[in-house]
Amino acid sequence: MPKIQKIEHAERIAAGEVVERPTSVVKELLENSIDAGSKNITISLKQGGKESIQVIDDGCGIPADEVALAFQKHFSSKIRSADDLEHLTTLGFRGEALGSIATVARVLIITKVRDSETGYKIAIEGGQIYSEGQTGAPDGTNITVKNLFFNIPARRKFLKTDSVELAHCTDIVVRYALAYPSVRIKYTHNDQAILHTPGTNSLVDTVGTCYDSQTARQVFPFEYANSGLSIKIQGILGAPTIARPSRQAASLFVNQRYVQVKKIAEAVESAYHSLVMVNRFPFYVLFLEVPPDAIDVNIHPRKQVIRIAHEEEITESLRGAIRDALTQHTFIPGKEVRAVEVPLQVPGMPLLRLETTSPTSSLRSIDGRSPDAISAICPPQIDKSSTQTTLNLSARKDGKMSTVHLSQTIDQMPEGWFQVGKLPKWRPINAQNQVHDTYVLFEGEDGLYIVDQHAIAERARYEALQAELATHNKISSQQLLIPIKIDLSPAESDFLQKNILALKRYGVTLDFFGGTTFLLRRLPVIFGNLEQVSFIKDTIRSLVDLGMQTPLDEARDAVLKKLACHGSIRAGEPLKKAQILKLVKDVAACELPFNCCHGRPSIIILSFEELEKRFKRIV
Repeated sequence: MPKIQKIEHAERIAAGEVVERPTSVVKELLENSIDAGSKNITISLKQGGKESIQVIDDGCGIPADEVALAFQKHFSSKIRSADDLEHLTTLGFRGEALGSIATVARVLIITKVRDSETGYKIAIEGGQIYSEGQTGAPDGTNITVKNLFFNIPARRKFLKTDSVELAHCTDIVVRYALAYPSVRIKYTHNDQAILHTPGTNSLVDTVGTCYDSQTARQVFPFEYANSGLSIKIQGILGAPTIARPSRQAASLFVNQRYVQVKKIAEAVESAYHSLVMVNRFPFYVLFLEVPPDAIDVNIHPRKQVIRIAHEEEITESLRGAIRDALTQHTFIPGKEVRAVEVPLQVPGMPLLRLETTSPTSSLRSIDGRSPDAISAICPPQIDKSSTQTTLNLSARKDGKMSTVHLSQTIDQMPEGWFQVGKLPKWRPINAQNQVHDTYVLFEGEDGLYIVDQHAIAERARYEALQAELATHNKISSQQLLIPIKIDLSPAESDFLQKNILALKRYGVTLDFFGGTTFLLRRLPVIFGNLEQVSFIKDTIRSLVDLGMQTPLDEARDAVLKKLACHGSIRAGEPLKKAQILKLVKDVAACELPFNCCHGRPSIIILSFEELEKRFKRIV
């Protein structure tokens, strides 16, 4: 390990390190242990860290003649001058933390380097060394911080309860446990174990320890690189089903340093758009690797707020990469996350490949390879701008290739097993196949699948409207035989007169009739039932209210969600087999069929194992 010495030009990086609460101490000591190359770290707190904080590691230790220097301001072994920040590879660098801690607490440090026969200890109180000398010790460092703020009563009285301070300390321990899964961390409070990570270098194992096994089963690996930006991002993403009520479970590490970058957090949340409900936030653990000279970590005393070069480009590319990754996995509550294979199947045909009759079909010859060869490498894509979807059956009973249009496949619900799009392989339960006029039931190979008919129809409508608007810049509409008269308030009427053309783009055509009355003449095609006049009026009023809050051009996504929601099958609506079949086929074209456009799950599974537990067949 490099010698501890005075940092040149330290005034350029000085931050006036202030110990605010016990978590400040835990963070600095934990970072020192990691920088020392420790493989095993034990953290012990008493009374939320207010009485004592002890950190023991098996790192490189500190030579006896350098221990006192470690507590002097701007002495460090990690950099030699402020210029070294451009190639910083350690967590600490200012040389302020230990001195600041020793100034406001009673500190005892016992440390030993591997090639030394004895260790060395120093006791400090209020910044003054009162005892030091050789002592027996194992390799590594053992540092104890007691009676935090004993000499600053004004600051000590502002500390929160033990449980609150403990929660803050636990949060930082969990962050670094995730950042360094190869390090075994044992964490206790008042001699009670809180956390003990396995140190197996498995991020998923560490997630299971830091959170719970259910969370660990609902994550999947993510990796993305961009040579143009000189970045690499890897880690794990959580299924929408484990979204949290706060951002507390979202972890971002830049060069293995836990940081908070608002724009990157917003990009990740944007990638989960329409997959999680309002006021819910995705779970993720992401590691961004950038060149050391592309970040500035010296803009905040806690070093958790940083600046990154090309931040806008990084966030945009990350958003797209995460969205693509989400479309390649299935997310059904009660079922482990898995990568999507995209077979389209009908009874008796175990494997189908999807193509479209559109001339822009995604299964074109690439590098001289045939579409058959390409489809074996990557999942086929659905061209939603095409009105015809064709299934090429690669498995057949008569030895011949057969081609059918999905819209013309069958006009009755199959009785046997079938699979379409990203949906599970399943078969109808019974003749009715619907309960409570709201849920459609299917038997799967692993359990009972329950489909929310409104949620899944809403997702199909939403993605179809998105595709149509992107392709044609408008939504197709249908003429009403008898216009519907709609009376509005003066404010609503004024808004509508100014935005009639904007609404027309969304398939809604109205004419001013006089006063505050309008005639509705056209509606989007997705509104199949035009007899529900009151429902249609409510839809228009809802769109007007939305537009009065946000300009319609800016609220495009919200408008599409409104149309998809109001134009879909409703809960409580009885469905015939043909309607259920059409619904399933519509959903086959969805990229993300497992949630409605507001983030609610559209499919859940009650596994056979769970059923057997409920009936006490297994315990």
